[in-house]
Amino acid sequence: MTDLPLQPGPQFWTPATRRLAIILVLVVSILLLGWLSPARSSQPRMILGGPGLEGDYARTAHRLICEARQRVWATIYVVRPDDGIVGDLLKALAEAAARGVDVRVCVDSGERDGQPDTKNDAAIAWLRGRQVRVVTDEHTVTSHAKLVVVDGRFTLAGSHNWTRAALTTNREASWLVDDTVVAREAEAWLAQVPGWQSEKTQPSP
Repeated sequence: MTDLPLQPGPQFWTPATRRLAIILVLVVSILLLGWLSPARSSQPRMILGGPGLEGDYARTAHRLICEARQRVWATIYVVRPDDGIVGDLLKALAEAAARGVDVRVCVDSGERDGQPDTKNDAAIAWLRGRQVRVVTDEHTVTSHAKLVVVDGRFTLAGSHNWTRAALTTNREASWLVDDTVVAREAEAWLAQVPGWQSEKTQPSP
């Protein structure tokens, strides 16, 4: 008897099934990337100040600055250097700048009773003396925000000035947001401050 040729069995990996498998792999990869994205890594956290909560904001800000790898952009309405809790934050900024992090700080330099407001002069001198880029805003505009953006990812914003009272005894409230979209929006807003984009920031005229 003559052997009959073997009939080809069913092929599972047809062109259609291969295309479907590729699509499924792409979809799963996109979902995993979205899930692992820094923009979704944690929920916003409220950071409160006052009795029993002394220093929580300062510890959070200090950790973010110390861990920064690319940039720390900030605007703070009042900065009063001291040898304690505020001084530690300023030293962290200086150390970040020294290791190559892009550190830029905007402070308010408006007018009071028709005269230049000198409330931040000591902080400006301290930071610039340690090669930290400081932008002073226009005298006609009040920069009242208290905002720190780190590595285009973390945004720390709220009512905390960088003063001993604000960081210890005052009842203050700020939010820490881990979201790249929010951070990019905050950075774009800061970039609109006159002098922010210049290679070497100088005092406002």
